[in-house]
Parts: sequence; C-alpha cells; structure tokens
Amino acid sequence: MEMSVKFELCIRELSQSDADQGKILLPESHEYAMYLDALIDDLRSVPVIVASERSGNSIVIEMQTPFEAKDLKEMIKPYFSNEKFNQYRFVSLLPKT
Repeated sequence: MEMSVKFELCIRELSQSDADQGKILLPESHEYAMYLDALIDDLRSVPVIVASERSGNSIVIEMQTPFEAKDLKEMIKPYFSNEKFNQYRFVSLLPKT
C-alpha cells in the first residue's frame, strides 16, 4: 500500500506594501477568500496532486507518489505569476507531518 505525501502551502493576502511596490489595487478581504478557493480548485487539476484543502491561510496538498518540495514548487509556480500575483503571495511550501 502506497503512502500519501502531504505538503503545506502557505500563502498570504497582499499587503499595502505589495500594492505600493507593484502599483496594484488591493483586493477586498472577501475577494481573497474567493481567490484562495480558486487556487485550491486549480491545484486539484495538477495531475500529481490527489487532494488539496484549505487550512486557514494554508493549503494542504496531498500526493500519492513521493515528491520533493522543490519539484512541486516548480509545478505550481504558474499559479503565483501574472494576474495571480495580484491576488495573493507565496510564503512557503513545506512537508506536512
């Protein structure tokens, strides 16, 4: 029986400092929750991810096969660029025990 591997993806809302540096508008608080839910749905479409669920400002990602955090980070990088970069920020991706 294969054992699942879990990671904790921590993200955060944009701050005023982010907005000032990037000359972007801060999303409303209710929009952040919507963007976070959309990110969870997007992550479920990544073939190696079998489950993703919200835990506060973190997302617990479950995978069936052994995977290195650096490889997973590379796979999810597109979800933190372009217009997504104006919705939330990546904080960390760590193995969850």
